[in-house]
Amino acid sequence: MEHIERIIRLHNLLSHARYPIPRATLQEKLDCSEKTVRRNIDFLRDRLGAPLEYDPEQNGWYYRPQENSLYELPGLWLNEQEIHALLTIQQLLTHLDPELLHDEIAPFASRIRSLLEQTTGLDAEQDIGQYIQLLSTGKRKRQYQYFQPITSATLNKRQIHIRYFARGKNQYSERTLSPIQLLHYKENWYLSAWCHDKQAMRVFSLDKIETLQVLSKPARQLTPQALEKFTGDSFGIFTGQASKQAVLEFNQESSRWVADEIWHPRQRGKWLANGNYQLTLPYSNPTELAGEILKHGEGIKVIAPASLQDIIKARLQQALDQYTLKTSPDKPDTE
Repeated sequence: MEHIERIIRLHNLLSHARYPIPRATLQEKLDCSEKTVRRNIDFLRDRLGAPLEYDPEQNGWYYRPQENSLYELPGLWLNEQEIHALLTIQQLLTHLDPELLHDEIAPFASRIRSLLEQTTGLDAEQDIGQYIQLLSTGKRKRQYQYFQPITSATLNKRQIHIRYFARGKNQYSERTLSPIQLLHYKENWYLSAWCHDKQAMRVFSLDKIETLQVLSKPARQLTPQALEKFTGDSFGIFTGQASKQAVLEFNQESSRWVADEIWHPRQRGKWLANGNYQLTLPYSNPTELAGEILKHGEGIKVIAPASLQDIIKARLQQALDQYTLKTSPDKPDTE
């Protein structure tokens, strides 16, 4: 990012100078070589359109006077942290699913690329993505099929009617919903909505909405406090009021990773005398939490509650049963 800072410093020197500035003075002020000074002068004049001219009599560079105004750097000039953030946004837009608002986002992505090229001095053909790469996994198919009408219904506060396939129950159902909020969680989109059939808040995975109809009826609304309690009270995507506290103990190896992770905004963590790390967090539905616990294998132990211990023990036993060798009746055991 030195190139950016040097261009800004060069512009400031020329803007405040009463007389043309010699090249040697610019080298000293910018703390760079003659070649670098010439390259920055060319960039400022040719790429940014600065009224930069050379006075052979005074052997120096200056801004040509303009009517009623001083020359300003064009476009948006950013500091290093802002450029890093913009690079990340540019890559996020590049890696969005091509089905998601492609026509609407394309001009925005093009504008960001233009700003980055202007601010960083990168060539238009240079691939900015070589500096930042976003890897995604677990992204589900078909989640953008109804993304736009659902977003529109949510913003316009209109009810929707859907046919939905629930993976857990392995069954279809017809639902009338008041869409409240779209959630992006672990590479996938979900809809928090008031279900008029169940008379309760529910979360629906967008990829499992089979059909959708936007209705003219106004949607039911939740207060910000009620929405926060529904979406943020418990661990994971299984929202709702937390009814239990999970107490998990990680061995020393796993602790080196987990101690720096945020599983829930209201989690509590502490180091134990034996070098292990204990994590306590609220949850309601144990399904996703159990899956997260099982990922850590032998590196984790459920301390409480007993009901969560039973779930993990049963799941581990079921997994072990798949690898247990069973003796065939017509083939007796041999040493």
